Amino acid sequence: AHAPAMGALHSEGATLEGLLVIGARERGGEKVLELTGKPSLLAAAGAGELPTKASDLRPGQTLAAYVHAIVPFGAFVRFGSPDAALLVPKRELADAFVVEVTDRVAPGQSVRVRILPPAANKGTGGAGGKLIGSLRHASCATDGTSLLHALALEKACIAAAAGFDPECALVPGTLVIATVLERKPYGIVLDLEAGKLRAGDEGATGFVSKAHEGLGKAVEVGARVEAVVLDADGARGIVDCSLRKDLVEGARARGGGASGAQGSAKKGRKAKAARTDAVPEAGESVPAVVELVRGQYAVVSLPSAGHSIGYVLTGDVNEGASLTQASGPASSSQDKTRYALGQQVTATVVPGLPKSAGLIPVARTADAPATAAPRARLLLRVPRDSGAGAGTRSSGARLASAVHSMDECALGRLVRATVIGRTPTQLNVKLARGVRARVHLSETAEAGEKASFDQFADSSTVAAVVVGVDKDRQTVELSLKKSEVAAAKRAAKAAADAASDAGSEAPAGYTPHMRATLRSLSEGDMEDDGAVVVDAVVREATKEWVWLYVGPHLTGRAFCLELSEDPKVAADPPAHFKLGDAVRARVLSADEGTGRVDLSLRLDPPQTVGAAAGTSGQLLPATGSVALGRVTKVFPAAGVHIQLAPQLHGRVHVTEIADGWPATPTAQVNVGQVVRCAIVASDPATGRIDLSLRPTVVAEAAARGAVLPPRVASASTLSRGQTVSGYAKRVDASVGIFVALSRAVDGLVPLAHISDAFLASADQGPVQAGDLVEARVLSADATSGRVNLTMRPSLLKPGADLPELGAKRERKGIEDVQEGDVITGSVRRLEKYGVFVQLDSLPLTGLAHLSELTGKYVEDPSKLYAVGDKVKAVVTTVDRTAKRLSLSLRPELLREADDAAADTRGTKRDRADEESDEEDEGGGEEVDEDGTNGDEEDDEGVAKRLARAGREMDAQNARAESDDEDEDEDEDDEARAEVSSDDDDSGSDSGDEEDSEVAGVSAEEEEDEEEVVTMQPGGAPKALAAGFEWDDFAPPNAKARTEENDTLEGLDSRASDKERRARRDARLASEKKGEAELMARERSLADGDAAPVAVEDFERLLTATPDSSYVWVRFMAFHLSVAEVDRARAIAERALKSINFRKLDEKKNVWIALLNLEKAHGTAESLAAVFRRCCSDQNAKHMYLHMAQVHERAGDDDSVGNTFDAVCRHYKASKKVWLARMEWLMRKGDTAAAKSTLERSLLSLARRKHVPTIVKFAQLEYRHGSLERARTVLDGVLAHHPKRLDLWSIYLDMETRKGAGTAPADVRRLFERAASLKLSSKKMKYVFKRWLTWEQANGDSAAVAHVKDRAREYVQLKTGVDAAAVDTPASRGDTARAGGRVTHSDDEPGFSSSDSGDSSDDD
Repeated sequence: AHAPAMGALHSEGATLEGLLVIGARERGGEKVLELTGKPSLLAAAGAGELPTKASDLRPGQTLAAYVHAIVPFGAFVRFGSPDAALLVPKRELADAFVVEVTDRVAPGQSVRVRILPPAANKGTGGAGGKLIGSLRHASCATDGTSLLHALALEKACIAAAAGFDPECALVPGTLVIATVLERKPYGIVLDLEAGKLRAGDEGATGFVSKAHEGLGKAVEVGARVEAVVLDADGARGIVDCSLRKDLVEGARARGGGASGAQGSAKKGRKAKAARTDAVPEAGESVPAVVELVRGQYAVVSLPSAGHSIGYVLTGDVNEGASLTQASGPASSSQDKTRYALGQQVTATVVPGLPKSAGLIPVARTADAPATAAPRARLLLRVPRDSGAGAGTRSSGARLASAVHSMDECALGRLVRATVIGRTPTQLNVKLARGVRARVHLSETAEAGEKASFDQFADSSTVAAVVVGVDKDRQTVELSLKKSEVAAAKRAAKAAADAASDAGSEAPAGYTPHMRATLRSLSEGDMEDDGAVVVDAVVREATKEWVWLYVGPHLTGRAFCLELSEDPKVAADPPAHFKLGDAVRARVLSADEGTGRVDLSLRLDPPQTVGAAAGTSGQLLPATGSVALGRVTKVFPAAGVHIQLAPQLHGRVHVTEIADGWPATPTAQVNVGQVVRCAIVASDPATGRIDLSLRPTVVAEAAARGAVLPPRVASASTLSRGQTVSGYAKRVDASVGIFVALSRAVDGLVPLAHISDAFLASADQGPVQAGDLVEARVLSADATSGRVNLTMRPSLLKPGADLPELGAKRERKGIEDVQEGDVITGSVRRLEKYGVFVQLDSLPLTGLAHLSELTGKYVEDPSKLYAVGDKVKAVVTTVDRTAKRLSLSLRPELLREADDAAADTRGTKRDRADEESDEEDEGGGEEVDEDGTNGDEEDDEGVAKRLARAGREMDAQNARAESDDEDEDEDEDDEARAEVSSDDDDSGSDSGDEEDSEVAGVSAEEEEDEEEVVTMQPGGAPKALAAGFEWDDFAPPNAKARTEENDTLEGLDSRASDKERRARRDARLASEKKGEAELMARERSLADGDAAPVAVEDFERLLTATPDSSYVWVRFMAFHLSVAEVDRARAIAERALKSINFRKLDEKKNVWIALLNLEKAHGTAESLAAVFRRCCSDQNAKHMYLHMAQVHERAGDDDSVGNTFDAVCRHYKASKKVWLARMEWLMRKGDTAAAKSTLERSLLSLARRKHVPTIVKFAQLEYRHGSLERARTVLDGVLAHHPKRLDLWSIYLDMETRKGAGTAPADVRRLFERAASLKLSSKKMKYVFKRWLTWEQANGDSAAVAHVKDRAREYVQLKTGVDAAAVDTPASRGDTARAGGRVTHSDDEPGFSSSDSGDSSDDD
């Protein structure tokens, strides 16, 4: 067992002395020596008892050896060289039957071998004549003295290598002073003031198990206590101690005063004399009590010798492998059961180490100091029959009493029990005839150990404690926990002593602690200091939950984040929790109604601030605390969502993810990652929890429970010119960039301050949402909290002066806009129903509806405009209450508005125009072919002439156009856009004035623009107005530009009247065609023949059919197609309020659509809220099933399973829910789970529903599973219900359906079975008709004839009519005239084959 630790003592370059050569071999042309430092081989070689040749081996010798190799039929052992070796057969490895060789020995293990003569080797398959060995205890047992000495030497070497000073006060039995570091569920951790490690180290770490706490709750963290050293384990670096009063007082009485607290010299001399008197002599037999059990040894105390502490071996040298395997908590070896905690044995003191002991070679380096000889340890030997074998657990049998009836089973009584059987979760035992008991898996191990029944053999006797008695059910619950058994033994011994002294029997005084039940947990009966802590055993571990056995009838669960403070454990529970692991858990909640118990393995309750409003008592963590969380969503521009509990989530601001300013902070976290986070804000009123992942914030919260302030606490902490960093929160094309400076403060970078270059839109800038931004503060208003920033590179340079914001223009809004105003702007967004235009002069947005784009029908606005195009529009409607602007881009309206503006500019400009016209009419200057003469004045003259010509043509065509054109009307007020100022976009008014300056133009520029517009398109015809280029506003598309150029060229070259008329006629024809198409579409919409494509279409349909879920759902889908999720939700809410309450099916369709929407675009919380509402409005069972379908369509199998778990729990008496779950499992291909679900359903369903459920399961097997399994199920049902024709019909349907893959021979056999039954005539008629129909479609003439013969035989049998007579034409005709039915009696109606289509033609 010490081999790994001893091997770790050696390092490269160290010197080893006193090694023994046991072999040599050639490798790579070099001779390699095999060396050993085993004490047994060294001692044997020194005594001349280590053979090196086969001839040195003689029968009857018992020699030291080691295991060289293991084979399936035994083990090969060697002595002093490869030549001296022999085989130990499997049967000779132990006295008991050996299943596996590796269970008894391991390669390299030291053993003592008894050499057997060749006669003992007969029948070994031709190996006769060779010596063999035996490791049986009866053949080669020793007194164990040499093994005890080797154990002491090895422990001393390991302790020295681990830093334990052999001269310190860590020898077993020494009293030391210690400080309590912390209390664990499985014991107490101490800091030993004595037992210093190497120079510079603090001190040794001590551990006190629960069985040795002694003082119980009196020991608080930080208290100084006296402890007795039980074992200093250098391999683990831990000193096992005891706080038990009897051991501490014994050590004090022996004079082993605590280090650093020794008395005077006089007391020291008395203590020395006491120690001398207390130590027993070598060879003396003394009673001993087992205090600690390790793999190869146990620590015992000697009550008769002042509770001195010593070592005993747990087995012989040949049992080393099995004892090593038994050393861990997961041991399954029965050898470990030789000693149990509290067991009393009789031991013999073994002589101490001889002065020459030093046979273990230890690595020495040149500068390593010499290690002093270890202080003497008390070594004892226990005869094998004193504490070994099957009586180990019954070592307390002398104290454990037998019971003869249920009345004798009192709580806390130590009883003898015989193992009679086991299941995976309980051990069945017998107390007496007719009195049986059981031990649940949770009652076999303490926290930190492994619960298992492997160490309990059938028919073995164990000592157990009665912890529960139910006389009504005749059930006795027992416990095999070491602490329980040890306490019961002590109480039984004290009672026996008291009874002996008093001369009468005294009852045992031990009372086991209260076992947890669902009622006691829900009512708080077990509450202790505000918390309930229970013992539990792991049943199963998944990624989400760990399921725990709390008792025989109680199972709890612990969420993954409640398992440990270590994120690695919470991230992968299956890797850290295995079946049978014993733990202690704190009860979070227990609901007797649902039977659910929620647990936490984090025993210290966290700080909370109360329950969140609107939740079922979910406590929120306190601000300043630290918690584990799991990342559920990552938003690059916003932050992270983290799950803290199954129904509790928090969020991390993007600035609180990492210290410093990384470029992409969200790249440091992944969905599903478990992290430690600090609670920076927790509000029970809203249920909102703000978290931080910054290491500095988490460290501060963990150390002091305080929260560091945000990086920018408020706007008042910022000063003008200060450089700040943040992350782009949102990029608004017309406003600018919103920047998150901290979790408390946001800033705005206006459009003009994004770059030194001109940007028409913020989207064209270098920053996208989520990018790191460095900026300087332009202004910070402490009152409103508004912060304006600049990112212009020229202003970010050191020493650059920031521009003064200056006097701000009066803020303009919708109050400054009048109907008929001509405005300029840029296209902001395109929708199917129109174009959104961002005004240049005002921070407003208006909508030009689809009907206001041109004078004809437009199907797709994106074919005319693109985002960013500059346009001019006329304000048609101003709704100041709703803050909406309606615009028009129609050329004729623009011309009218321009003409009206031109008339109001004054007569001076009109006279200038007239004079210019007169000059043109008078000849003026000659115009070139291209309409210019190379002079700027001529250019202006051309423009004026074009304007005049346009006005004249417009006047000529006014009447014709009035006949063809109709005034378009707005289709719906819903299509108008809401006017949104930068307040609506940014949530602050910080950039209103600056935005107005950036987006607007000066008064002089506006005046110039109006003049140019008046001159150019004022009187142009529609074709010219639609395609002409106004100022710097680009035409809608290339086609418009082409038309414009063509028109100009035609006018400049004085095109003929014929060409102008042709163009006019073509234009008018196009407009008429568009109007006809528009009218046809309106008629189709009114008639309901066309699919709606705009909001107005849907509103019109809903006005006619407000209760149609089909229209409502299509309306939702329309909004989802343009990514308007919130509007789709609003439509669903409108539908639920508008649909008549009696039309539940229509409302159900809307609910299902809303569930699908939330699953695809919402959160888990919003989906759960909608589901709760729909369950209260609709049939809850049906909605559960629809919810499962929603999850299945989304591919979320975990949610589907959870939904079916819930519905099967709430509606377990409904076969519909069970069948739905089975069908889902079969579609997945999980037939085993489907079969298990069937078995569970039959336990819950009424008996009348069993057959339909089983038959439906068989049909599912036909469709999704195995054909043979389906037949087996149906055959089983028909065996119990052979005359149920409906079951036969289903069976035949499944076998004969298309694609079933059934062979025709199998179908015929099934029909033969059905036709052979003794059914009524009516049922048999159905069978034969169906059989005949199938044969006519799939068989041949012989098969058809066979069916008819069978039918005739049945008729003859039932009626007594001769078959030939039945077959005669007359009889067939008579039968046919009688309707195909021959009635011979009222009770037994017969039938002829004509019912199945039998005729001579068929034959």
